[in-house]
Amino acid sequence: MDFYVKSMQTALRDIDPYLSTTELLETHETAKNESISQFLQKRKLGGDDLISSFVLRIENTAEERFLDFQLENNEKRKAFIDKANLHNEKLVIEIQTDFEKKILNEIERMESMSAESLKQFMEKSKESALVEFNAMKMGENNITGKFSQGLQQNMDVFQASTETMLNSHKDSVNFYSNLMHKMLNKVDVYATHSSIVDMHQNSKKKAIKQFQLRSHGIPAEVTSTFEHKTLNEIERKYTSFAQENERKRNNFISKARAYNTDLVEQIEKVRSSSAYTQIDTAESYLNRTELWNLWNGTKQAALDEFDSWKMGDSDLSSSYRAQLEVKMLELESRLESHNEYRKSLDLYAKSMEKALRDIDPYFSEMELFKKHETAKNESISQFLQERKLDDDDLTSSLVRRIENTTEERFLDFHRENDDKRKAFIDKANLHNEKLVIEIQTDFEKKILKEIERMESISAESLKRLLERAKESALNEFHAKMMGNSDIASSLSVELQQNMDDFQVSIRIMFTSYENSVKFYTNLMRRILNKVKVYTTNSSLMDMHQQSKKEAIKQLRSHGIAAEVTSTFQNKTVKEIERKYKSFAQENEVKRNNFIAMASVHNADLVKQIEKSHRSSTYSQVDNAHPYLSGNKLQNLWNSTQQAALKEYDSRKMGDNDISFGHRTQLKMKLFELKSHLKLRNDYKRSEYTLKNTVKTGGITMAAAAFGGAIAGPPGAIIGAFFGMVMTGLLSS
Repeated sequence: MDFYVKSMQTALRDIDPYLSTTELLETHETAKNESISQFLQKRKLGGDDLISSFVLRIENTAEERFLDFQLENNEKRKAFIDKANLHNEKLVIEIQTDFEKKILNEIERMESMSAESLKQFMEKSKESALVEFNAMKMGENNITGKFSQGLQQNMDVFQASTETMLNSHKDSVNFYSNLMHKMLNKVDVYATHSSIVDMHQNSKKKAIKQFQLRSHGIPAEVTSTFEHKTLNEIERKYTSFAQENERKRNNFISKARAYNTDLVEQIEKVRSSSAYTQIDTAESYLNRTELWNLWNGTKQAALDEFDSWKMGDSDLSSSYRAQLEVKMLELESRLESHNEYRKSLDLYAKSMEKALRDIDPYFSEMELFKKHETAKNESISQFLQERKLDDDDLTSSLVRRIENTTEERFLDFHRENDDKRKAFIDKANLHNEKLVIEIQTDFEKKILKEIERMESISAESLKRLLERAKESALNEFHAKMMGNSDIASSLSVELQQNMDDFQVSIRIMFTSYENSVKFYTNLMRRILNKVKVYTTNSSLMDMHQQSKKEAIKQLRSHGIAAEVTSTFQNKTVKEIERKYKSFAQENEVKRNNFIAMASVHNADLVKQIEKSHRSSTYSQVDNAHPYLSGNKLQNLWNSTQQAALKEYDSRKMGDNDISFGHRTQLKMKLFELKSHLKLRNDYKRSEYTLKNTVKTGGITMAAAAFGGAIAGPPGAIIGAFFGMVMTGLLSS
């Protein structure tokens, strides 16, 4: 139960502000179940019936305590709700005030507004206000719901007020506009300034009175805003009425002038066009008499037409009649120039017909165009030499017409020349198609052969090779092609496109080649980095074969021509083999360096081990009493040899092939140690024997034994002689 109480207290203490009914029940059930689980997990006395009774007691007690916790949680909830209500009530007032100010400010700011735009703005503002309330509110929806609804209702009421006043505003402005229209429509032409001001003041007064009658029950700030808006809109409308009245005044004065100006231009345009048409439709250009009769008849017809259609009296229209007479005088020179224009076109046609008749078999595009340009320029030159008009603009216009008309006629001459040209082009195309295939094949063979020849290849060198080969191929095509560049241009483009496509394939395979070599290099480098010092040649070869196999798989040859793929695959294999040589050389350098270092280390190690074990065994021999037997001495040496070799094997540097020589040296030194140990032990044994013999009087035997131990049989003889001498001396 302590666990249950602590769990519930912790949950209520940690939550802010309170737990919901569902959360409280979930917390209660969790704490109760965990309490029962803890009780069941511990060892207990008694049977299942007793345990079940205690479990039931825990459940009942937890349910009783839960009522206390529920009461505590309800008290926290009540305090929070009271606090939240005060906060939310104040928040609603602030948001409502800001909402109304925002709407009224926007209404003041907008020059013109529609019901739809106001509604959209209101909806956005209401949505923004509700979002602000939801962001700043205190408590869940069950607490804040009434405040949210109240805020929504207040904004809806305010929206209805603004929409009502907007309609009143629009009706008042429309009332003013209709009243002003009625007054102004009664005026024949336009009103004086004082009259229109009086109309405006009277209409405005009536419109505002109508607005005020419809503002009953609307908040004062809303009424004031829309009344001010109505006055501003009425003043703006008045400005447009005043401007419209001024335009009527000006239009009345200028209407006749504008009409007569248009009439002069229309008459001049129609009569001039008619005269030009008569020249254009004649079988040939007109002589001088025919041209003067045409102009004089056109002038008389134009003046008669103006007199019958003019607007206003003679004082107003006389100046425009004079303008028409001037235009007719100018027309005389323009008609002469237009007649010369016809003459120039005849000259161009005769020149082109003769040129096409004399050429065999056809003109090239450039030659035909040059012939056309020459004939056209000669026609224009003749026109300019014989012109009678000082009007540069009209002269330029006729020159452009000559150019345009000759260009149109040139199309007919061009079609005639094309028929001759077509047969030659068909023949040239067959020749050039075959030439493109030959040059393309040579180009590809040259590139692939050069790639195979190059020991190392870079992106830049490959680019230079491709550009030089492509330039050479294009030069060869231009040197051997049949026809000019116009005929062969499409096949030249095709050749260039084919070479570009081949170049793309080469670059794709080169990139794949580089990536494969890089993949091989990185893979070998990763494998070698895992090796502590160096690897054997067989291991290195296995690494190389596996890495090469993986690298070759990396070559992306899908959609690439087989000969390109084969070339770069061979190139990749060669480059990988070259890389392998560098890796092998690098591994060999590492191996040599390691061997040199291992040799120094192992030599020092042999000295250290030999010195250490020699000192140890000497001490054991020296400390033995009185001396070591042959078996013990052999065992001592055997154990020393085994320990020394074991220490060498554990501390050596390099594998058996590298360390074998120094291990052999250590064995030789240990065999030398064996002789030294035997000599040292024999010395101790002789010394011990001598001491015992002297004690028993056997000096001669002792000396002989000592000499024999030291130097063998000769030593024994010398020792025996020395013993007899000593015996004699002792006897004396």
